[in-house]
Amino acid sequence: MQAAGDINFNGNISVNHGLSYKDVKEIFYDLFKVNYYELSNQANAIAEKRVQELIDKFLDELKCQNPEGLAQAINSDFQYDIFIAQREYARSGDPVLADILISLLIERTKETQRSRTQIVLNESIAVASKLTREEFDILTIWFISQHCIKQWEFHNISDLRNYIDVYILPFLGSLEKEKSWYTHLVYAGCGFIQAFQVMDIDMVIHNKSAGIIPEGFKNIFGYLVSEYPSIEPLLCIREPYFNEAIEMNMKKPESCMSLTSVGIAIGYANLCRVTGEKFNLSNWI
Repeated sequence: MQAAGDINFNGNISVNHGLSYKDVKEIFYDLFKVNYYELSNQANAIAEKRVQELIDKFLDELKCQNPEGLAQAINSDFQYDIFIAQREYARSGDPVLADILISLLIERTKETQRSRTQIVLNESIAVASKLTREEFDILTIWFISQHCIKQWEFHNISDLRNYIDVYILPFLGSLEKEKSWYTHLVYAGCGFIQAFQVMDIDMVIHNKSAGIIPEGFKNIFGYLVSEYPSIEPLLCIREPYFNEAIEMNMKKPESCMSLTSVGIAIGYANLCRVTGEKFNLSNWI
């Protein structure tokens, strides 16, 4: 009877040592109340409602994805991350930001020792609130194009189409909406401009798509542009009649951008949010 945690009788006795789900929830609720400055009654009510929404959804996701992560509730470094997430969502109320923060927090619960991944996630939680929804999508496009695509293999046109439909098109529109996105992402520490380096998604697709060019097309790029006209700005097509376009593309700062570890983590979190799929972030950090 003196065991820490809950004792349940279901024919057999099972003892759950440590903090219960309810204990953790109360710790996180109190964390915000103690640390956030006092607002007017109406603003305070809105802030507390948002915080409760964030914590409830986070704990529900955590129970499914990493129930052992509840033990992080008494970790001072993780409590700081929770408070930063609470504070930023209380300010904005943006549900997309909430989902990004929750994804990053869940990844953070997996890092029980101080490591580079833990440091990156700490910084990513602080940086995420500085970005717009469109910038989340742009980071995901760059993450997919520079890092994530390398794990895929395209054995036929159906594989390639599925990849474009699931991992490219949902994020592509933001490239057109945000004309000066790269300057803000550099400011936020999510990327940097690397001279003479152009996103090489075209070469990766070319190498992974060898032998599956549809009949009637000279190359895979012709097929992609005919099927997905909006994808053409992503492709630095290396053919003689595209030389001028390539030269112009290489002069654009946004074409020469590379992601920092923070940009990778946020782009990854947004990819998980949109596709519902889970990957191993440590593959890229």
